[in-house]
Amino acid sequence: MLGTTRKLYRYLTLVVLVVLGRLGTFNVELRIQETSSVLIARLAWGVTLLSTLLEIYFNWWINFLRGMNEVRSAARFGLVGAVIKVVVAAALLLLGGGLLSLPIATLLSALIQRHLARRRCWPC
Repeated sequence: MLGTTRKLYRYLTLVVLVVLGRLGTFNVELRIQETSSVLIARLAWGVTLLSTLLEIYFNWWINFLRGMNEVRSAARFGLVGAVIKVVVAAALLLLGGGLLSLPIATLLSALIQRHLARRRCWPC
């Protein structure tokens, strides 16, 4: 079951990479000259794409927990991840993180959620 869930999320992540990678990059490049820093805008887009893909892929641990009837743990880890994302994004924005604030917060929350869910799942 663990392998099947992982494989399903791997394929889902690859589909999102192709679709979001192409369409998102096209849209970003259309208006990149309107930004104050082209380099920062491209870096922010790259981190956004990476964090989105990892957030989707790492979510298979949470769904696997739900499948093990660990719904409370899965909900708890999801809530922890959401709170971390908001707090870190707000802190980075206040510290001048700009466009990189939300992608970095998303990446950090996805890593923490994965760690928590994996640790809870490890005995299986």
